[in-house]
Amino acid sequence: MKLIEGQYGKDSIGILVSPKFTNEEAFVLRKIADKLNTKYIGSMAIKNNVLEKTFGYDASTNSYDELFSTELIVSFGDVAENHPAFAARLKDASNKVKLISVNSSDTRVKEWSNKFYKVDNNLSFLKGFIKTLIEKYIDEKEVVNRCNNFEALKNFVKDTVPSYEAEEFASIYAEAKKAIIVVDEDTTYDAALMLLADAASLCKKLEPP
Repeated sequence: MKLIEGQYGKDSIGILVSPKFTNEEAFVLRKIADKLNTKYIGSMAIKNNVLEKTFGYDASTNSYDELFSTELIVSFGDVAENHPAFAARLKDASNKVKLISVNSSDTRVKEWSNKFYKVDNNLSFLKGFIKTLIEKYIDEKEVVNRCNNFEALKNFVKDTVPSYEAEEFASIYAEAKKAIIVVDEDTTYDAALMLLADAASLCKKLEPP
């Protein structure tokens, strides 16, 4: 690689990074790019930047180590199947932390979970989840002052009738002092990702645990 740089000069090498990389792994790749004297480092992600739209940046809000210092972890989608390295840490964390799994089919995470919600339509489930949070667990005046587009979100879920499971999930999530949501983007719709991000914002679960 250094020979290529020496022959063709600065920015002659490009680095393509998997969207499944953690913040820590991406940081190492950034250091490698600096050593190779290139500014060209990108991702193979093809999905819309849901996190960037919600939080202002397209990256995880938590690190691996924080899995062990939170009170609750919510796993959404085929996390273990599509992220085996991360799954090993998630399994270890489940020995110390309450773990909830939400998916449309059985998943390996179910085996380690305290609670498993099997939902055929995760968008309807999450709309019920959000509606319950709004109606029972947040201070709307406080939320309006710190969150944009709250009224639009409220209108989006207003006609939803929450299921018992959605209400129970909302109770567990809202009452946890510290919570982390981990998602497999390949098996989760953008709309569902957006609602999960909204839930974290509504309940102020974005601070490091």
